[in-house]
Amino acid sequence: MMGRFGTLEEVGLVCLFLAADATFCTGININVTGGAELDYGKKSRLEMN
Repeated sequence: MMGRFGTLEEVGLVCLFLAADATFCTGININVTGGAELDYGKKSRLEMN
Protein backbone atom coordinates (compact mmCIF):
# COMPACT_ATOMS: atom_id res chain seq x y z
CA MET A 1 0.00 0.00 0.00
CA MET A 2 1.24 3.44 -0.89
CA GLY A 3 -0.65 5.42 1.75
CA ARG A 4 -2.20 7.82 -0.76
CA PHE A 5 -4.84 8.03 -3.46
CA GLY A 6 -3.87 7.56 -7.08
CA THR A 7 -3.56 10.71 -9.16
CA LEU A 8 -5.66 11.50 -12.22
CA GLU A 9 -2.56 10.93 -14.34
CA GLU A 10 -2.04 7.45 -12.87
CA VAL A 11 -5.66 6.49 -13.51
CA GLY A 12 -5.38 7.89 -17.04
CA LEU A 13 -2.28 5.79 -17.70
CA VAL A 14 -4.20 2.62 -16.79
CA CYS A 15 -6.95 3.62 -19.22
CA LEU A 16 -4.35 4.29 -21.93
CA PHE A 17 -2.78 0.88 -21.29
CA LEU A 18 -6.15 -0.86 -21.64
CA ALA A 19 -6.99 1.04 -24.84
CA ALA A 20 -3.66 0.28 -26.57
CA ASP A 21 -3.72 -2.14 -29.51
CA ALA A 22 -0.71 -4.01 -28.10
CA THR A 23 -2.43 -4.70 -24.76
CA PHE A 24 -3.32 -8.32 -24.09
CA CYS A 25 -4.72 -9.39 -20.74
CA THR A 26 -6.60 -12.54 -19.85
CA GLY A 27 -8.11 -13.61 -16.54
CA ILE A 28 -7.36 -10.37 -14.72
CA ASN A 29 -9.42 -7.70 -12.97
CA ILE A 30 -7.95 -4.21 -12.92
CA ASN A 31 -9.70 -1.92 -10.42
CA VAL A 32 -9.21 1.64 -11.63
CA THR A 33 -10.45 3.41 -8.50
CA GLY A 34 -7.46 5.47 -7.48
CA GLY A 35 -7.52 3.68 -4.12
CA ALA A 36 -10.98 4.87 -3.10
CA GLU A 37 -11.89 1.46 -1.66
CA LEU A 38 -9.03 1.74 0.86
CA ASP A 39 -10.64 4.67 2.74
CA TYR A 40 -7.45 6.74 2.93
CA GLY A 41 -9.54 9.90 2.87
CA LYS A 42 -11.35 9.12 6.13
CA LYS A 43 -9.88 10.13 9.47
CA SER A 44 -9.64 7.52 12.17
CA ARG A 45 -11.61 7.95 15.38
CA LEU A 46 -8.39 8.72 17.27
CA GLU A 47 -7.55 11.61 14.93
CA MET A 48 -11.03 13.09 15.33
CA ASN A 49 -10.93 13.23 19.16
